[in-house]
Amino acid sequence: MDNYLGWEEYYTSSDASSIWKDEIEPFLLENSDLFNSQGAKVLDIACGDGRNTVFFCRNKNIVCCVDISETALIKLGRKLPKTVRICEDFLKTSLIDNQFDIVICFDGLAQMEDPKLALNKMIELTKTNGLIVFNFFTPNDCAYGEGEKIDDCTFNFKNTLFKFYTLQQVEKIIPSNTDIVKKELKLWNDPPHGDFRPYSHQHEATFFILRKT
Repeated sequence: MDNYLGWEEYYTSSDASSIWKDEIEPFLLENSDLFNSQGAKVLDIACGDGRNTVFFCRNKNIVCCVDISETALIKLGRKLPKTVRICEDFLKTSLIDNQFDIVICFDGLAQMEDPKLALNKMIELTKTNGLIVFNFFTPNDCAYGEGEKIDDCTFNFKNTLFKFYTLQQVEKIIPSNTDIVKKELKLWNDPPHGDFRPYSHQHEATFFILRKT
């Protein structure tokens, strides 16, 4: 069983171009006043083919993108050639600490084997007073229970990992060297994702903006 192989399979599927919706994450747009500084250094983790990367490139920021799927990064590079792109497991990257003004990870932290360690690394890479933005699927999400059960919070679905934490569980893994700027529970509807999830469905996740102190 591989917890990450499914993402490359996902992006190389014949209908991959229609799998993700193209719209920028609404949470980013709703809080755009926090991210509108030009020239900021941004790290986009689990960036996929750049759905949210676009938001920061429009603001003329310096954007570094990390994803486990080479094909996803190739697609991103065609759209946004001025980005820096790293194909690697985020926890194995050797990025320098305290260099990014903004670190984001949408729909990705819950798909890592050790979210607490990943969140700590996100914060280490962020400058003092910088922002860390992420979400985490809840047990009320439509995908909860799909695939092979690993533990009460974790399932392997088509060689991808899905973890589901309550708001309180997420708060417990947030390090003390951050302040919570915003937290919000959000529901949204997604279109079918090819063979991966071939039906319309509803997600539920908690969204956080942290500031490194």
